[in-house]
Amino acid sequence: MRQILYLDNTTIIELMPTRWAGILVVKATRLYVSIQALSESANNPDASIIRDTDTVYTIMERFERSEFTKFYRQYIADELVWYRGFAGSHFSYPEMRDGKLVSEGEDDIPTYTMQGKPDTSVLGMVSSFFSPPKKTRWLPGCFDVDTAITAGHQSSSLDPHTRQLMMRLDVPLTFVARSPAGRNADASICWFHSGEQAIRGPLYGGQFRICRVIWMKQGTPDYSTCDLAHHQIPPVRPFEPSAEQIDTWWRACSAWVDANWVVRRGLTFMKLDLSKIASASASTGSLNSI
Repeated sequence: MRQILYLDNTTIIELMPTRWAGILVVKATRLYVSIQALSESANNPDASIIRDTDTVYTIMERFERSEFTKFYRQYIADELVWYRGFAGSHFSYPEMRDGKLVSEGEDDIPTYTMQGKPDTSVLGMVSSFFSPPKKTRWLPGCFDVDTAITAGHQSSSLDPHTRQLMMRLDVPLTFVARSPAGRNADASICWFHSGEQAIRGPLYGGQFRICRVIWMKQGTPDYSTCDLAHHQIPPVRPFEPSAEQIDTWWRACSAWVDANWVVRRGLTFMKLDLSKIASASASTGSLNSI
């Protein structure tokens, strides 16, 4: 008996079981799907290749089905890119600067998201004793860069001292990493829903780049497009810091800002990119007055 995911008459996908309960894989790929994202179809769709013995799934909600179809087609065309937004104070940031993007643990289990802080209530501790939470190597993210930008901004973990700083200055707080995740990439990826897809980590320096810097500019959020290697990003921002720690961090970080970025008409550009624009404008005889 086969398991089929029916999206429309042109997109009918055969799924296979995996060693993980609740996770299926698209046949002959490393694209995984959480069974929680699927609904079993009461009636087999009108498609000649589906057999009476098949178990047929669909994605009931129209937007989710549309997004998964886009995700799947990008994967098959080897055009899929996975994005992850995170704060400069995130626990994984120091290792990322050294060329290794990691999750919380080493368990090879695709999970909905990272576990976060432990439940320290009596009930939570008893539950954890009998069923310890898994610390997975899979990294949560999304194939939509705008969703990753929003997630990165929401995870900026601001402290009072950084808040004071960003009301006066342009402060880089969070970053978005990108990693190829299409069919021919060296990647395994799992769909949970339109806002989250997990990639199997860790990722190493050659597998990811930083493509967005998210700023707070005198109290207003903004972002810049970039293409940075792991060793080109700014220093680690302390987590729950003192005022002295933020002062020390900002001295190093502002040197990074001054060395790499320039503001033109309220927009922040990498100096290297701006010099390329100027060179291209000069060669065509039309100066760009950014």
